[in-house]
Amino acid sequence: MRIEWTCRVGSLNDGVPPGLMFPLNHVCLSESEVPPLLPPQLCARLIAGAILFHQYTSVANILRFSMSTDPSSGNLKGRSRMRRVLTLLVVSVIAVCLLPGGHVQAQKVSENLVVPAADQVQILSLDDGSTLVGRITRVGETDVTFQSNLGEMTIAIARITEIQMVASAKIKDGKYWFTNPNRTRLLVGPTARTLEAGAGYLFDLWIFFPGLAYGLTDNFTIMGGASIIPGLDNQLFYFNPKYGFAASDKLDVAASVLILSIWGETAYIGMGTATYGTDDYSLTGGLGLAWTDERLADKPAGTLGGEVRMSRRTALVGESWFIPGESGAIIMGGIRFFGEEITVDLGIGCLIEDKSDEYIDEYDMDDYVETETAWIPYIDFVYNF
Repeated sequence: MRIEWTCRVGSLNDGVPPGLMFPLNHVCLSESEVPPLLPPQLCARLIAGAILFHQYTSVANILRFSMSTDPSSGNLKGRSRMRRVLTLLVVSVIAVCLLPGGHVQAQKVSENLVVPAADQVQILSLDDGSTLVGRITRVGETDVTFQSNLGEMTIAIARITEIQMVASAKIKDGKYWFTNPNRTRLLVGPTARTLEAGAGYLFDLWIFFPGLAYGLTDNFTIMGGASIIPGLDNQLFYFNPKYGFAASDKLDVAASVLILSIWGETAYIGMGTATYGTDDYSLTGGLGLAWTDERLADKPAGTLGGEVRMSRRTALVGESWFIPGESGAIIMGGIRFFGEEITVDLGIGCLIEDKSDEYIDEYDMDDYVETETAWIPYIDFVYNF
């Protein structure tokens, strides 16, 4: 008989809605040959990859249309760069979908098939896509006794697909509060924390500013990206290596260099940052100095921001950029929605520009303060792998 082979994600912990059905193939099988459901983590990867691939190919179509409307006025070098950027993004998406689960995957069942310590809780994933939170109290040859808020139950070992060990402090009201997947960044700016070795994320700011970050070691993270603004021949390219370490249980410090290239010019921003707090509640501050091949900035730039986790899946995030002694500043704030791997930030930014000198020069005033304010909406998408 004809059977539709589907992938079902049945757990809120996978970063996608429960019960989401994702058709993969149609095959003719007997009832005894029906393949098992794909692992939920792989389903989440395929879905996130499909979303990213659709987004970037849509942008590519827009760019191709905008470039073909007036071939005589285009810059061939700029177009060639654009094609290379888009190709890199598509290849990155495909690579992420094929990568193993990395740091977000639970350990093997056999390694965690034990009675846990008093300060640990286990999360069991079963073959039907359901998830249980509690503790194994007995391990038999073919089954285990599991204690959860639903009571004590006996579960066949063959039905268990994953066992994740977590600290009991991460269980609140019977639900697992997974680690903040965006602990290394605020909205635009970074925190002092680094990615674990082998971990990384794809991100997209304001739709047209995608990039990729990766942890080479536990202390060294690299990040890079480019703009893909339609019709713009000279796009922005940037690269940002960061080295950081934990100075104490609640304090991280880091040093980084942001390299920017646009319009044939290259600029550099060296920055030192410190982050104090936990993954759920933190405050980040830093100072940086910009320079080019020809000159050094007269004053440093400062940043101050933080994050407060409001619930299992939401947090408030804010950051500001300013020059000490000047009245101008950039202030941003928003709400973060997240799962274990995927986050979406929605917010608003405010640019406060100091116009006092212009008014003083124009009207010959000794002391006058005038500022202009511009507002801009903010959105980003991040997929951790």
